[in-house]
Amino acid sequence: MTNTTTTTHNQRGVRRMKLKAYVGAVCAALLLAMPLAACSGPSGEISEETYIKQVKDIDSFPDATSDQIIYLGKDLCSSLREESGAAGRKKMLEEFVAGIAESSGSTSDAEKFVEYSTAKFCPEFK
Repeated sequence: MTNTTTTTHNQRGVRRMKLKAYVGAVCAALLLAMPLAACSGPSGEISEETYIKQVKDIDSFPDATSDQIIYLGKDLCSSLREESGAAGRKKMLEEFVAGIAESSGSTSDAEKFVEYSTAKFCPEFK
């Protein structure tokens, strides 16, 4: 590996660790028992308000601020765009889902967040 490749790889690793830490902190702060709201998956372009409501309706995110939700969704998509191939994106998503699931106890909640975020901010990965 060249120094540039190593540096880029290390930067991605640091970004993933920061993203996982942020996800863990947000999820830990939001773990409150609430009934699961019925919601359907997004179709087509959705408004920011709809996106925020969808995420807040997920059990693991009911009290997240709009700014937190938008930041995390955009950061997820930025991380996806930084990956150079499908295998890297798949691994990154698996780590992201595992990070949310570890904090919230729900893989389903993490998968819903990814679904809604990619539909809103990076539909090319939907």
